[in-house]
Amino acid sequence: MNIYYYATNSDVFHYIDWKKVNLDETQKLRKIFDEDDPIDLAYITSLEQEMMRYTEDTREGDFLSFASPSGVICTPRAWRAIQDLIMDYVEAFSFRVEGHDYVLIHPRETLDALDEANSEVDYYSDGSIFDIYQYTFFPEKLKGKHLFRIPQTAGLHLYISEVFKQRVEQHQLMGLVSKRVLFSYEE
Repeated sequence: MNIYYYATNSDVFHYIDWKKVNLDETQKLRKIFDEDDPIDLAYITSLEQEMMRYTEDTREGDFLSFASPSGVICTPRAWRAIQDLIMDYVEAFSFRVEGHDYVLIHPRETLDALDEANSEVDYYSDGSIFDIYQYTFFPEKLKGKHLFRIPQTAGLHLYISEVFKQRVEQHQLMGLVSKRVLFSYEE
């Protein structure tokens, strides 16, 4: 079983970001998407007015970069292809930006799936994690999970399963960069 970072390619494909850089709102957005709590629809609606599509020197893709690394924004076509894999543990919102329809996905589960003791982890002097070089996951905690985050990297990374990646390829969806996470699989 392979696990991949969820990553989009804003150098090649369109992306969604703030009309005006707003660091306070960016922090708020990231905090909201890093939590497992439901997101208020009124907040999502207000976001639509503050965001724009960046399209210069890029092309349309099915997965777009977004102002929060813990949120997923995709085309309705991409959502139809992946929804059966993830719909039990995400919130999905219709999201319209500059006349274009998207789906904004909020993963609502943080999985305590990293076997930190058997992973190669570098720590700051205060004990917090600086980086994870080699992941070891508890496989039973990943069963049936195809889009997830772990508490050790919340706010930095989302992860996708091999099944998710294959579904994206099967439907020829564009915009994802599938970089495999280095990990060992403990049975």
